[in-house]
Amino acid sequence: MRVILVCLLAACWLTAAPTPAAAQPGVRVDPGPIVAALTNGERLVRAPGTVARFDEARVLEELGQAVRLVVLPYVDYDLYPREGDHSQYFELVTRPILAWSLDRKVPVVVVTGLDVTMYSGPSTLDHRLPADFDELRTTTATMDITERLVVLARFGRGLPPAVAEDVDFVHPAPVPAPPDRVAEVVAALRAHPVHNAPGRADVIEDRIVTVAREEYGLGVRVAAFPGLAPGQPVTDYATPLGAAFPDDVVLVLHGGWLDVVAPDQAKALAARAFAYGDANLSLLSSGSRGHSLLSDTLKRLDLLMTETAWGFPQPPPQPRAVPFEVRRAVSALAPWVLVGSAVVISGAGVLRHRRRAAAAAADEERALRAESASAMAAIGDLGARVLTAEEGGEPVDPAAAERHTTARLLYDQAHTSVAMTEVRLVAEEGLALLTEPEPVEAPAAAVRPKRRRRKKAKAARKDTGTRPVWRKAR
Repeated sequence: MRVILVCLLAACWLTAAPTPAAAQPGVRVDPGPIVAALTNGERLVRAPGTVARFDEARVLEELGQAVRLVVLPYVDYDLYPREGDHSQYFELVTRPILAWSLDRKVPVVVVTGLDVTMYSGPSTLDHRLPADFDELRTTTATMDITERLVVLARFGRGLPPAVAEDVDFVHPAPVPAPPDRVAEVVAALRAHPVHNAPGRADVIEDRIVTVAREEYGLGVRVAAFPGLAPGQPVTDYATPLGAAFPDDVVLVLHGGWLDVVAPDQAKALAARAFAYGDANLSLLSSGSRGHSLLSDTLKRLDLLMTETAWGFPQPPPQPRAVPFEVRRAVSALAPWVLVGSAVVISGAGVLRHRRRAAAAAADEERALRAESASAMAAIGDLGARVLTAEEGGEPVDPAAAERHTTARLLYDQAHTSVAMTEVRLVAEEGLALLTEPEPVEAPAAAVRPKRRRRKKAKAARKDTGTRPVWRKAR
């Protein structure tokens, strides 16, 4: 399958864009040629089977040279292998394009059916849906996605949101239906409750009316028209058809856009909004058939009308109030007062116990964290000393190594501060075994002072007969 590479066209974009009749259902996308085209510098790459329409000249101008655009067909998940309950479409098709964008840091806008997404970074994914019902009507009725492409192209070029979203794009309002054409459709619906106009590719079957009548008790009339050309307004058939069939729910399809008129119009519009939003507008990417849209709308309308979806039934009427009487009020309130007193008294004790237990648990948690830090520091210190001794070739005390191993094992098993304290003490025992005692110097021998030999001096004086002469120092 070869990817069609579309360059800037000078011709009108309406002739270049594919029509719904040209869409190829059940097309499996091969990402290889798409990635190759992006690598070759193509700014716009369109795969076979695409249905999206847009003003190519304007979009290419908005893309500039910084942004790429890849247009893919509707997703047919049955064509891709599944892993469990999930299709591998993202892995096989989207991920290669996303990887190319991330590797080269080039923003890529990817159109899947009518869904628009931009990849512009590892954490940036801008999935843009129609902003309101006017844009949703244009998208589903004409398959025109020009506005969203322009906005994302500007975002990809780095423009601020205020500038990027300032798009001059007008969604045409519905126009009244010609009276003669309304008369033809009314006659067709009187003869048969489902009318498929010529050119409608997605034919609505009669079973939608049968299910609505048998399961929901609703009379339904369906008029299905083909999709419109870009810029063509929706023709309002719903209003005159609703007047022609006031007791029935009238559903009018223009391509993928649904108009509804019912006796309870507010709930009918809410049911239609739910049908479009319930699947997060997955019909934009997978191309859900009109039958599914009608079925979801009717199912929700039945829920709103019969099953009180937004609240519970009103309570039954209450009996008349009885005049106030003190004795009856006291006798009625006394049991509740006693029960309340018991609850308050017992609850106060329970509350104090819970507070004390919570405070004790908090104290234990703080103590456990402190002891865990101390134990881990001691274990790390002991391990470092054992490793240093082993690397230095010095003999390691087996008891110290055993203390280190034991402390590590006990650390993983200690869940209280007391247990963690024991772990720290075990590690400190190992540290004590490895700590070398500081050398202590031996005390110096006491030197006894020499005694003055007075006796010998006296003997010498006696022998000489002389006496020392003492002079007073000046």
